[in-house]
Amino acid sequence: MFALKWDADEEKKVIQAESRAKDVRSLMKSMRCTKEKAMELLEIPADLQPKILTML
Repeated sequence: MFALKWDADEEKKVIQAESRAKDVRSLMKSMRCTKEKAMELLEIPADLQPKILTML
């Protein structure tokens, strides 16, 4: 039997990261820029960038 633990804070972080990844994709498409440039323009903190990159 498995026990599942729900963490509201972790879920919030995941949702925010998914939203930022969507914003990065939109900016890349509309401005035809790189992933890195899009994250810079969106002012995504450096510690979140690796996680966002894995979602793209």
